[in-house]
Amino acid sequence: MFYEAELDFLRAVFTKCHIRTFVFDYDNVPYDKIDTGFRKFLNISVDFEKEHKNILSSVEKNTIFEFKDVFDCSYMFMLLPETEKTILLIGPYTSEVPSRKQILEKAESLGISPSFFKDFEKFYIGIPHLPESSHLFALLDSFGELIWGGSDNFVFRELNNKNLEQASFAPVIKKDTVDSEKSSWNVQMIETRYNYEAEMFRAVSQG
Repeated sequence: MFYEAELDFLRAVFTKCHIRTFVFDYDNVPYDKIDTGFRKFLNISVDFEKEHKNILSSVEKNTIFEFKDVFDCSYMFMLLPETEKTILLIGPYTSEVPSRKQILEKAESLGISPSFFKDFEKFYIGIPHLPESSHLFALLDSFGELIWGGSDNFVFRELNNKNLEQASFAPVIKKDTVDSEKSSWNVQMIETRYNYEAEMFRAVSQG
C-alpha cells in the first residue's frame, strides 16, 4: 500500500490517545478484541459477531463511517483503498462524557440490574473520550484526502443505530452472572485506568 507509513502514523496517534485501532480483512474480523468485554461481564445474551457483521456489511468505498452501539460507544471504519476487503476500524470511544444520571438511565434502559450500576459506571469511565472538536478528526480527514486523492473524493457517513442494531440486538441479562468474569473485568478496567493515568503523569513530567 502506498500509504502504509501514513496508516501506521495515524494508528500510533490514536493509540497515544488511548483509542484502539484495528486493521483486518472482512472475512476475519477480530470480534473478541473489538468487544470491550462488557457484554461478557454482564452475561448479556447477544451475538456480538452478528451485531457487527450487519454494520460492516454496509461498508462502501471512499467512505468513512461512524456508528454507535447500544452502549453509546462510537466506532469509525472504512474500506482501505488498493484492497478488496481490508477494513480500518477505530474505537470504541464516546463523543461526550456522560453524567452519572445519564449512565444510570442507560443501564435502566438496557434492563441492567441495579446491583451492576456501579460497575456499569466504571465501564464508561474506562472508555476514551473523543469530542467532535478533537484534532484527531482533522487528522483522519487529512488521511482520507491522502488515500483517496482529495477532499472531493470521499465522504463521512453516520450510520443509523436504530436501523442497524436494534433489530438484531436485544440485551437479556441472565441471573447467573459468574463472579470470576466480574473479577476479571474489574481488573481489566483498573489496568486501563492505571495505564491512562501513567501516560498523563509522564506527559506532565516531560512538559
